[in-house]
Amino acid sequence: MKKALFALVLVFAAANVFADNLYLNNGEVLDGKIIQETADSYLFQQGSSWKQIKKTDVTFAGNVAANNSSGIPDIDLILKLGTDLSGKTFLGSKNDVGTLYDKPKQFHIALELDFKAFKNIYLGFGAGINPSTNLDGKAVYYTDIPYYLIAKFKQSIGENKNVYVSGNIGSHSLTFKGSPGVDPGYDVSNKMPLYYGINAGVELSDLILELAFLSSMGELSSEEANTGGWGVVRNSYDFLSQSVVFSIGYKIF
Repeated sequence: MKKALFALVLVFAAANVFADNLYLNNGEVLDGKIIQETADSYLFQQGSSWKQIKKTDVTFAGNVAANNSSGIPDIDLILKLGTDLSGKTFLGSKNDVGTLYDKPKQFHIALELDFKAFKNIYLGFGAGINPSTNLDGKAVYYTDIPYYLIAKFKQSIGENKNVYVSGNIGSHSLTFKGSPGVDPGYDVSNKMPLYYGINAGVELSDLILELAFLSSMGELSSEEANTGGWGVVRNSYDFLSQSVVFSIGYKIF
C-alpha cells in the first residue's frame, strides 16, 4: 500500500515538471505552462486555453522550482523544530476511568519531503521525534516517533511567499520508561497506533512558520512484574496525546 502511494506521488510530480507561475502586476498569479517566450511577451497555457501575456504586465515569472534546466520536479525537503503551546495526555487502564495529565512542554523535530502533485496540491511523507516526556511527575516517561503521509494545499501570495493548510496521517512508535502507577522496568507494545495532524502555515522564501494540532493514540499492552507473587501481570491501557504546536521550519531545498 505504501509503495503504491509513493509511486502515485512520483507520477503526479513528474507530470508537473514543467509547471510555471506568472505573477501579474495586479496581484493575480497564473499557474500553467510557458510555451514560448519572446522579447516582449509570453505564450502561456492554462489547461486547454492559450493566451499571449505582455511582459510589461508581469512582475515575476518563474516557479516554479519545477521549471529548471535540470528537469528536477518541484520538491521541498523541510526541517521543522517546534514546541508545545498546550497539550494533554490520557493514560488509563481498561478497568478504570484513567488519568488526564497536563502534558509538559515538549520539543518536536520533523523532517518532511513533499512533491507538487498538481496546481496547488502537494503530497509527501515525513517522520519526527518527540523526546522523552514525564507525565505529571509520575514514573512514566515516553518518546513518540511519528511517521506519516502529507497532503497540502498551498496558495501563492506573492513572489516566494505562500500560505498553506495541510493534513498528516500515519502511525507512530512509543518507547516507554517506567510504568503507569508501577515501578519502572516493564515491556509495552502499541497494538493500534494512529497519528494525525492538522497544520496551517506561511512560507517566506525558505523560512516557514507553522501552527499545528497533533494527536497520537493507541492501545497499549504491557507486561509488568507481579508485586504480589511470581510471574508477570498483563494489562491494557488506552493512550491519547494531543498538542497545539508552534514550529519554525527551513527548506533545505
